[in-house]
Amino acid sequence: MKKIPQLILIGGTGRNVGKTTLASKIIGHFSAQYPISGLKISNVKPGDEHLHGFHETQLKKNYVISQETEKGHKDSQRFLVEGARSSWYLRTKDEHLEEAFNDFSEQMEHEQLVVCESYTLRNYVEPGLFIMIQDAFDKEEKPNLDAQLKKADVVINALDSKAIEDLIESLKISDGQWVLSA
Repeated sequence: MKKIPQLILIGGTGRNVGKTTLASKIIGHFSAQYPISGLKISNVKPGDEHLHGFHETQLKKNYVISQETEKGHKDSQRFLVEGARSSWYLRTKDEHLEEAFNDFSEQMEHEQLVVCESYTLRNYVEPGLFIMIQDAFDKEEKPNLDAQLKKADVVINALDSKAIEDLIESLKISDGQWVLSA
């Protein structure tokens, strides 16, 4: 498993639990001091269009990596609004996630700090920090949810805004990698 200490990975137990909001807040908190890139990953599986919505074009290749160039309201554009140096959107067929992320990694500057929104990427990489946002009311069953929760460095309740703010304050960058202060 590839270790990437400059990567902070944010996953969630379901949709609309605050993954993008947390990623944006982290970027906003650190972007004035450090060059940070944002990355949103959408895994495309047959039959899960209800989870990711229908995009303007169907995924015809194994994966597509696009760089956002404008600030806006799309999740990956919000990273630019918060001060990210660059923001990327990676759409991939589920079985090609590792290959797609490796291709993305080659495009990034060496040792670049990255805030990434993805649940499944944790199966292929060991980030500096892995944060899971849990929604106690979500009925969605994600594959391997219990295993992912056990891998998380932090599991936070989606409705606990104080805990989210405390988490952001406890994040530090030390020697080019994400860490939690004691």
